[in-house]
Amino acid sequence: MEPMVNPMVEAVQIALTGVTVVFMALTLVSLLLGLIGRVDKPIQQLMSRGKAAPEPAQAPVAPVVEATGAELTPELIAILTVAANEVLQQPVRITRVQYNQPQTGAWSSQGRISIMASRRRRDR
Repeated sequence: MEPMVNPMVEAVQIALTGVTVVFMALTLVSLLLGLIGRVDKPIQQLMSRGKAAPEPAQAPVAPVVEATGAELTPELIAILTVAANEVLQQPVRITRVQYNQPQTGAWSSQGRISIMASRRRRDR
């Protein structure tokens, strides 16, 4: 005959076993990622030996242009064109500039709605 095991003791044993297995798996993943990083670094160094290091390019100093609201000055368009040319590495023609307005997130909107609802006047 099998002795009766307290259900609470059995539940604690199962929980501890589960937590132990999860932490062992996380430790194994962490060690593997660290090993991959250590192995990858020498490989990258060997691959980059044959390549000549590019000389750092000196960035041109752009004049400070202040635009308020929807004001587009020729200087601002020129700066935007040069910046886009540098990033895309191809000729760019600026045809339109659209200012993005900061969007409020859904969480912020929902929070405001719940606060307003909680402060709603209740008629008696």
